Amino acid sequence: KKEFKFKILKTDFEFIPLRKPRKKGTESFLDFKYPEVFYSNLETEINDCYKYGLLNACLMLSRKVIEGLIYHLMDLKFRQEIELRYDSKYKRALSFGKLVSNLSENNSRFHDEQQNLVKKTVNLIGNFRKEANKRIHEIIEYVEDKNELDRMKIPEIIEILLKLINKNKD
Repeated sequence: KKEFKFKILKTDFEFIPLRKPRKKGTESFLDFKYPEVFYSNLETEINDCYKYGLLNACLMLSRKVIEGLIYHLMDLKFRQEIELRYDSKYKRALSFGKLVSNLSENNSRFHDEQQNLVKKTVNLIGNFRKEANKRIHEIIEYVEDKNELDRMKIPEIIEILLKLINKNKD
């Protein structure tokens, strides 16, 4: 076995924390009841990020929740059609864009009253995805303030997806 030895360098620089230690607060961005515990843990992290101004982290975690909820919805609605949500060749969920595309393409297979919710969700996600991708994939683009994040309508997207999930439970 090869062992690595590290040399500690002394510098004249002092470590300065970016933020003071935080106390758990009440300001929240999301407040929903989810179909799985996993989402509640993410929501807690998202709310902490939002409260303390870690807005880019909030955006990335919000995208993860939305993507997971779409996958969950597709699993409930199209249980036997795994290819609408999962790539068996690579053994992983389909990309966010492909999940949204499949949701849109299969809108007519939802009950009449749900089709408007699916359409609205797809439209909101289209705007959100464009803004999120720009900030996640381009290093010089980032969320500068809470208003910018609020304009992406993340809570509204999640609320509609949760309604659709509840309407499509067995």
